[in-house]
Amino acid sequence: TLIHSSDPAIQRSLWQVALQRGLFVFSDRVEDYSTRLVRNEHRPTIGKTEFFHSLKNVFHEQFQAEVLQYLRGLHPTAQGVVLKQGDGGKDIVVYDIGRVYACYAPAKITDWNENDVITKIRSDFQKAQTNLESALKEWVFIHNHPQSALSNRISNCVLELRDQNPGISYLDAWGIAELWDQLQRPRP
Repeated sequence: TLIHSSDPAIQRSLWQVALQRGLFVFSDRVEDYSTRLVRNEHRPTIGKTEFFHSLKNVFHEQFQAEVLQYLRGLHPTAQGVVLKQGDGGKDIVVYDIGRVYACYAPAKITDWNENDVITKIRSDFQKAQTNLESALKEWVFIHNHPQSALSNRISNCVLELRDQNPGISYLDAWGIAELWDQLQRPRP
C-alpha cells in the first residue's frame, strides 16, 4: 500500500499509524515488509537490493558491524562483543532471550574452505556454550557465502550440533538471504 501526502500534519499521522501497524515509513510514503526494512536511526530504511549489496561487500569485523545494525531491527537490545578481549564465540548477543550470533565473512570466496567453516562453527558454538552455560538458549551462525548456501558437510555439522544440544531451543545457520527473510517477519 502506498499512501502519499505533502501536508506535514497528515505525514505525522501516517507515521504513527504505520508504525503501530508494523509498516515502514520513508520520506512521506508507507510500504509493507516485502520491499523495505528498518535499518537504524541513521539510515531508517533500506531496499532488498541495497541490503544484499551492503553485506556482500563487507568482510570480517565490518560484516559483523553491519549485521548488528540490521539485527537491531529484529532485536533492539542486540549488542556486539568487544573483539580486543576475545569474543568467547559471541559476536552479537541478545541477552534478554539468550541468543548468540556468530558471524563469518572471509574477504575472498577462495577463503571459504569447508574445513575452516566447520571448525569455526564448532569452535564458536563451544566457546559460547562454555562462557554462557545455561544462559545460552539460541545460537545462529551468519555467513556471507555468495549463494547464501552451505555445503552438505557444513549443513551436517549444524544438524549434529542441534542433535547434540537439545537444551538449545534454536540453532541455525543463515546466509544473507535468510537474514533478509528473518528481518521481514513482523515481531510479536
